[in-house]
Amino acid sequence: AACFGILLKPVEHFVDTVKQKIVDRGYDLDSVRTIMLSLSVPSSVIIRQHCVRSHLDKAVKAVGGETNMVEMKEAFRWIYADAVLGALNAKLEQNSMDDA
Repeated sequence: AACFGILLKPVEHFVDTVKQKIVDRGYDLDSVRTIMLSLSVPSSVIIRQHCVRSHLDKAVKAVGGETNMVEMKEAFRWIYADAVLGALNAKLEQNSMDDA
């Protein structure tokens, strides 16, 4: 089994943390209209993800299956983007869903 810890804390905790960081930096929450969602992942996590993906690809193909796995960064965005946007009543910047 492989767990990258994405869901260890509830989405609400993450949203509250984002809101607090905005306030701590002197911005008014009501003035936020557009946000950029960016995620930096340590290289050790990327390597671990690659190893798990490679293992699963081989295991699934060995039984005649086909894999369609999602990158960890993409899963993070699917889980958290809508919650943050809704809490801030903001829109997502056009290029913010691209990998950096």
